[in-house]
This record gives sequence, C-alpha cells and structure tokens, in this order.
Amino acid sequence: ATLMGILLDRLGYGYWTLTAWNYLKINLIQGHASDFGVSPAWDYLKMGWEQVPLGLGGFIGIFTLVGWWTLRTHPLTWATLPFVGLHFLIPHKEFRFLFPIVPALPFLWATAWEKIPYPLFNRDLKKILAPALMTANGVLLLLALFAAERNSFRWFHYVGSHHPENLEIAGLVRDPMIDVLPIYFFRPKEYHYSEYKTANELKTTIQEKGFLRIFHNQSSPEGALKNLLQGCTQEYQVFPNFFKPLNWNHWLDRSANWSLYECRRSS
Repeated sequence: ATLMGILLDRLGYGYWTLTAWNYLKINLIQGHASDFGVSPAWDYLKMGWEQVPLGLGGFIGIFTLVGWWTLRTHPLTWATLPFVGLHFLIPHKEFRFLFPIVPALPFLWATAWEKIPYPLFNRDLKKILAPALMTANGVLLLLALFAAERNSFRWFHYVGSHHPENLEIAGLVRDPMIDVLPIYFFRPKEYHYSEYKTANELKTTIQEKGFLRIFHNQSSPEGALKNLLQGCTQEYQVFPNFFKPLNWNHWLDRSANWSLYECRRSS
C-alpha cells in the first residue's frame, strides 16, 4: 500500500516525494498549520463530544481507548494511536484530519465491547446499550444516505424553488451565495445580499423599508439579533421543528440551521 501511494504521488506531483513526511514537516516541524488557527491539545475530545450527534462521541472515545489498551501490541494500534497522538500535537485541529483511521475503528470497538471488565460493563448493560447504539447508528446512516452532505444545499433549493425571480436579503454574516466562489445553482435571477454589522442596523432598515428578509445560519441567534428575530416570521429553516425534541447534547444549537425570516415594520 505504501509503495502504491508513493507511485500515485509520483504521478500526481510529477516528481518523487513522500507526502507523509511533507505533512509532518510542514504542519508540525515548520508549524504552518498554526496559520489557520490554534487550538489546545485536548480540542479533539471537545470536537468529538460536540460534533458527533446523539451523544455518540463519548462512546467512540471510550471504546477506542479500550480497544487500544486491549490490543496494545497489535499493529493496528501502532498504526492508529501514533497518528492520533501526532494530530493532538499539531496546533491547528479539524475533525476531518482524523478520518484516515475510521476504517480501523469498528475492529477496535468490537474488541473493546468484549473486553471491558465487569462490573463496568456487565451483560445487562450490554442488552440495553447494544440496541440503543444500533438505533442511533441507523438514524445517522439514513441521514447520510438521503440527506445532503451540507445542510446549506436544502436552503439553496428552497430559495431557488420559492424565489426564482427575485430575492433581496440581509444578515450579520457573509453572503450565503458565496462559498469560496459564487454559487449559481438555485440562484434567483435577481439576487442581492446586504451584510450589516449590528442587529440595530437591521432594525433601522426594517423601519425605513417596512419589510426585510433576514438570513441567519445558526439555530440559536444571540443577543440583539435574537430579540429582533423573535418579532419576525420564520419563512424557512433547514431543520424542521420536530427536530427540537431530539436536541440531545445541544447538537442542534451548534448546527448550521440556515434560516430565512420575514421582518416587518412594527406598528
């Protein structure tokens, strides 16, 4: 596999190189990863708890650690544990950096499932936990199969379907129709976005124009914007309201729940 990777890198780069060493040198030794932001060493633990839905991040961490301990002399442990440890040392952290170890995790978890000692993990607890984990995994699998990889695409589809000719919106965040490059699919023929700095500026514009559509990209607006939107009508949001009772571990509050509000001048 290593030789195949080197040959493919030779084909792609046009010269002989060892990308694993380049990755280590540039990100850790030269420290260029810090150019994109710095996080504490334990931030991956926080990401796992916050970004993995339905509270599964805690189980993933526990079963992975137990799997490493149980198989501490196994090549799979020595292939994955140093990889994770290295990324804990790299100042800039993104969850996607750990994706290469995902194929090895089910084997580690299966071993941990059998090896966690009594009474920490007795047979009765397994009978309860097994169907719960399978159900949660099934829900996430269905979402992965039938939902868009990014929630924003559902917002684009709504805008293109309900406002194909003309849409003028405003907000406190950057233009939703620009993601590195401008987005043109589902884009209304006449489209204009105004970015404001404060909620008070939005409120003043509503009073002057009488009507304004406001875009927001989070489930839980805060401060003055929250107070402003409470007086508006929510035209659309990516996550339906029936998701709110499923907001375990506040995952919905942290999600990109792109929304569109209709705001009118107060009488």
